[in-house]
Amino acid sequence: MKNILVHGLGQNETSWNKVEEELKSNSIKVEIPSLYSMLKDVTSDYATLYEKFSNYCNNFDEKLNLCGLSLGGILAIDYVKEHPDKVNSLILIGTPYKVPKFLF
Repeated sequence: MKNILVHGLGQNETSWNKVEEELKSNSIKVEIPSLYSMLKDVTSDYATLYEKFSNYCNNFDEKLNLCGLSLGGILAIDYVKEHPDKVNSLILIGTPYKVPKFLF
């Protein structure tokens, strides 16, 4: 299974450095995508970001353990709703129930 940590808005993939370090010390490997890189050279809206995130997740053959922080949690929730068979577990941290309109 793949373990994916998804950062929120106002953070980046380095926000997970300490968590990644701790998990590695317990022999747990993680993937940490950059949401900002996903929006490079494209329209910055939630639909586009979700499409890019979904494509990223779909590149893995095995089931996913998703851990999302804030906006990353919203992306993870939407992904598991659309692809329940691809997700083994879901951890949400400080995740609002919908995307605040002022963000995009």
